Amino acid sequence: PKNARPRAEAAPMRLLTATDRPRSGAVLAAVRVALGLLGALVAVGAALCSPWLRDRAGVATAGELVQDSVNVLAAGVVFARVLLLPRARAAWLLLALGLTSYGAANIYYFAVVQHLDPEPFPSLSDAGWLVFYPLAYGCVVLLLRAQVVRWHASTLLDGLVACCGLGALAVALVFERVLVRSEGSATAVAVALAYPVVDLLLAVLLVGGLAVLGWRPGPVWWLLLAGLVAFCVGDVVFLLQAAGSGYETGTWVDVTWLAAVALVSFAAWSPDRERPPGRMDGWALLVVPVLFAATSI
Repeated sequence: PKNARPRAEAAPMRLLTATDRPRSGAVLAAVRVALGLLGALVAVGAALCSPWLRDRAGVATAGELVQDSVNVLAAGVVFARVLLLPRARAAWLLLALGLTSYGAANIYYFAVVQHLDPEPFPSLSDAGWLVFYPLAYGCVVLLLRAQVVRWHASTLLDGLVACCGLGALAVALVFERVLVRSEGSATAVAVALAYPVVDLLLAVLLVGGLAVLGWRPGPVWWLLLAGLVAFCVGDVVFLLQAAGSGYETGTWVDVTWLAAVALVSFAAWSPDRERPPGRMDGWALLVVPVLFAATSI
């Protein structure tokens, strides 16, 4: 019967809670300093991208150094989470590896790719940036599995409906403009389209995950959501600029990526409230297919 008590389930993997913090005060203080420095670097990077500063001599080089520093520090902060805390270690390891790939791609772009004439597209930097996404998917999926004990079979169909709904938006607003304006080899066009595709899949995963968690996911999930959405916004704007008048470094688009990297690293150390693992029932089962079916129409 529907009101029967479920059988005992295996204890789920919890996210970081107050009791999971490192026992050493020195370690916790070092983490706080690193997170504070990361936030300060993002603020400096945003200031360097402002219209009043970005055209001055030496600002472009300083901005590149700040971006590289943010990426390296963010990856280090998440790796520290993996080494110091056992909870959700596999999930955060995937995110740390993704940030490492993303940061390495950024460093290679500033050091090599942007100095080539003509600038190649795609390049090794694009490979490093794109590798970040499947690793981020893996992190989100593992964290979701830790929070949801039992999945309904209809979840797969709901995911397909959500994918079609966001796919309709992507085709209407992004894909056509990219195809019309993109030039070059089939590989270049495919890589250009890969960015909105991976962002689309990420958006589906995040919205579906929020619905599964009952729209009350806690600070860890909100920070992850904000960071990954910032990645999506930056990628889509970059793609539209590249397909139009051209992308220029040192603008506000770069700030979205800086904020994205910082937010997902903050999520790794954000304490989450204790609560029983989610069960997919009630209106949470309906909101995803209804919302995205309407969007598709």
